[in-house]
Order: sequence, then structure tokens, then C-alpha cells
Amino acid sequence: MDPTAQPLLVEMITGSAGFGNLTGIVIRQQKQGLESVAQALGVPYEMANKYKVAALPADKACGKSQDDVNMWKPGNGDLIALPPLMMAFEDTSFCNRCVLACCGCGNLRPYHMHFFEGAQPRKGGELFTNDRPFTCGGMCCCPQEITTMQNGKPIGRIYENFEPYGGKCWEACCCCTYYTDVQRPDNSGGYITDYTVRLNLCCCGEHDNCCGATCCKNDIIVDIIDSKGEVAGQMQKTYAPGDGEDTWDGACLRCCCMFSNWMVEFPKDANEIQRALLMGSVFQMDYIHFEKQGNDN
Repeated sequence: MDPTAQPLLVEMITGSAGFGNLTGIVIRQQKQGLESVAQALGVPYEMANKYKVAALPADKACGKSQDDVNMWKPGNGDLIALPPLMMAFEDTSFCNRCVLACCGCGNLRPYHMHFFEGAQPRKGGELFTNDRPFTCGGMCCCPQEITTMQNGKPIGRIYENFEPYGGKCWEACCCCTYYTDVQRPDNSGGYITDYTVRLNLCCCGEHDNCCGATCCKNDIIVDIIDSKGEVAGQMQKTYAPGDGEDTWDGACLRCCCMFSNWMVEFPKDANEIQRALLMGSVFQMDYIHFEKQGNDN
């Protein structure tokens, strides 16, 4: 790996964006009216996703459990009001999105995700990209993988963890528990795992996340596990109910059309590169587990 790649990325995401100094971030998928109408009519039409990335307010925290009294449960208006730190734009072809949606695997589509500082893309303002090829997923022995690139050079990857295969398949099928590794390149051309993100979607395991991020249960709690096997940070997928002027286009509509709200509280010792990769792991989980497949209208 080019030794100048990491310092350059650190300089970019700790500059005016201030990414390296944050305790956490909020990722809000932007609602797209035409897609919502098409999905309501049963048309497998899929627009390229857009996301706003904002700073997690300094006095707010992700939940460590469903009973955590300090867990922030924002309303939809609270998330709308957060100023954008950066924007993420999916770069895929219309044909690619719609064909895979018709085949019922739109959530597996390949993409290039571009991250720009501020509210709009501008020349020279791109911070980094996430590149994701099409694969069938870890259950089919083809794990999902995202490579984070800066100036055309890889600085790390997000990798669907299915090792050992038998054990991870059992956890996925019987416990609805999934693992995503956040990895940095080593000197031999391989990767070293710095963090593992553990997502549980049922009522057993570390968190009771069954029906989470809906009107039935407000949140899904996700653990960030360090290389020692200890929980070092949290992620939270939240329902964010509508309030104020946002009641019509609030959380119920967003939830039915599968537009996500995520919060990430970084591990205290995570550096800028690791934070960028942890943010990428949110997109990995969101596309695999919460993006429309095409046959789920």
C-alpha cells in the first residue's frame, strides 16, 4: 500500500469536515419520492441511494442495550435538523439496479459509493469511495466485500465474516446473527481485522432486536467488538418517529419504504481510517439486510 495514502486521507477527513474529532456520526438515507410511489405500486424500480452523514451531537449516545436510559431516541425532525458533515452518493447504472431488482437481489447490486464533504458533490471535494462488487453473500461462500479507496488506492476493506463457515451459518440461520469485519491491509498483501461488527436481528443473543427500528420497537442495537473480543462501541438503527411538520413523511412512511436511519458511536481508540471503515460497515449491513430486494413490495 502507498505509504502516502493514509496520511492524505487523515488530512482530508480531519480538515474542515472534522471527522477525526467526532465521538460518532448519524447516517440518514434520503427519501426519494418517485421510488416510494413505484414501490407502493409494486413496480421494482430502484433509484441510486443518497445518504446524509452528520455529527452525532456531543451530548447524545448510542444505546448499549435496549434498556439503556442514556440511549438517544431522536425524532425524524431531530435528524433532519442535523447539518450535513458529508454526503454519500451511490454510483450505479439504472439498468443494473432495475434488472437485479426484478431478479429479487437488488440488495446485492455492485456499486461505487462516493463521499463528498458538505451537502453537495463538487469538483475536488471527494473524500474517498467505497467499491462493492456483486457477490451472492457469505451463505453461498461468496462473502460481501467493500473496499475503501482513496485516490485509487485501497486503505482498508469491510468483509462479511463467515469463518468458520459452519458456525457462522448456524448463527445466521438459527440466531439471525451476522458478523462484519473491519480490516486494514498488512505488509504481506493480506488484511488484519481491527474491529468486528455484530448484528443480531432476533429476540435472543446480546440484544433483543426483533422488530427493531419500527413502530413496534424503536431501535436495533449493534455491537462493535475490538481485536480482544470486547465491546468497544455501538451502532444503532433507529425508527425516529415523525414530529412537527414531518408527520406525513415521517418514520412510518420511511420504514415501509425501507429508508434507514443509523447512528454510530466510535470506539475511543479508533483512528480516522478505522472510523471511515466503520462507517462503511453500516452501508454493508444496510444493503444486505435492510435494502429492498425487489420482490418484497
